[in-house]
Amino acid sequence: MYLFRMNDGTIVDAYAEFDPNKPDFAKLADVQEVLVVGKVLEKQIRLVAKPKEERDALIEEHRKETEAVKATQPTDKVPVRQRRRKQ
Repeated sequence: MYLFRMNDGTIVDAYAEFDPNKPDFAKLADVQEVLVVGKVLEKQIRLVAKPKEERDALIEEHRKETEAVKATQPTDKVPVRQRRRKQ
C-alpha cells in the first residue's frame, strides 16, 4: 500500500496505476514523499468487568424493572385446584 505526502502536507492514497518500479514523474509533480505502508494497526478495545458495586446496582435495577413489568401484566391463570375440579 502506498500513500503520497503532497507538497502542502496532506496525505492521500496513491493512484491506482502507481508502480514503484516505473513511477510516472509527471503525475508525481505535486508529491513530496511516497510512503510505503507495511503494517496497518487497528485500535482494539479491552473488555473488563465492572466493579462489584456497579454490578450489584445493575442487578438490583434489573430486578426492580422485572417486578414492575410483572405487576402490570394481568394474571388470568386459574389456580391448580380449580383446574382439577373442572376435569
